[in-house]
Amino acid sequence: MCRLPPADDGGSAIVSYTVTSSPGGITATGSSCPVLVTGLTDGTPYTFTVTATNADGGTSQPSQSTTRVIPRVAPGGPEPANDNFANARPISGASGSVSGTNIGATVETNEPTIQDNRGGTSVWYKWVVPATGTYQFDTCTANPGVAGTIGAFTGNSVGNLTELQDGPSQFSCPANTDGSGEAGSTIIISPIAGQTIYIKFDGFNPDTNANPPYVGVFTLEWKQIS
Repeated sequence: MCRLPPADDGGSAIVSYTVTSSPGGITATGSSCPVLVTGLTDGTPYTFTVTATNADGGTSQPSQSTTRVIPRVAPGGPEPANDNFANARPISGASGSVSGTNIGATVETNEPTIQDNRGGTSVWYKWVVPATGTYQFDTCTANPGVAGTIGAFTGNSVGNLTELQDGPSQFSCPANTDGSGEAGSTIIISPIAGQTIYIKFDGFNPDTNANPPYVGVFTLEWKQIS
């Protein structure tokens, strides 16, 4: 949690910041930003205020409250084998399905986001287009256990990728266009035969990207639709 230094330091240097939660009144203090707040309850909405203390012992008025933040505890686990782009799991064919998980997954330096979702728990798949056409990739039918996003990319390294689709991804299954119900996602792309496409699945990051992304198991499915 962090706020910009106050406009007036009271005549001496700021030496600490104190963050206070609402509800609960949980506090945490640090000498610089960010300040880590522990002891929050998973799934509870919080707002926070910050005060600054200077070297003379003076303390500022509380800042305006932050926007709502909902902490979530991610289940731990080892990194999936296809956590990194270089280890993308091969998939093949004009249609198919594969089970996956992003529990324990991370994000690499220079890794592109899916649209504007910050994510942070991504896994990768590598697919060579069998025939020119239009294909759908989704996590809809299997009713996934994690709210996630799907992206399709071309390129040869994690820092040099181009996203193919620009339509909805999260919460975009046919019966779920309003963001309720299933947590599934879908994308539609029209690549050409022989192209290598990298499919990225990442945990959805709710509440304006303020929280850790969702993690869990899912089933990635694909099919040619035209």
